[in-house]
Amino acid sequence: MTQLRQRMIEDMQLRKYSKVTVRRYVECVAAFARFFGRCPSGMGPEEIRAFQVHLVFEPRHDAPHPPVRSLHAKNLVGALHDFCSTLTCHV
Repeated sequence: MTQLRQRMIEDMQLRKYSKVTVRRYVECVAAFARFFGRCPSGMGPEEIRAFQVHLVFEPRHDAPHPPVRSLHAKNLVGALHDFCSTLTCHV
């Protein structure tokens, strides 16, 4: 586990997030990083928006139906907000 991921998890635990929320948010940030093929610490609002657009509008044959992908996009907003908070506090 990277230091940055560990810090994000600790920050969410300090805010009393449930284990499920922590897991989902970490998964969202990991998916965001995989989408761009790089560490999310160097990305910003434009990359976040591009990933949200991808989740909501670009069809995938192996993806859940659109409402579920929409939910993932909404989780992403919270996850990346928390991730940015972690970056601000720890970088």
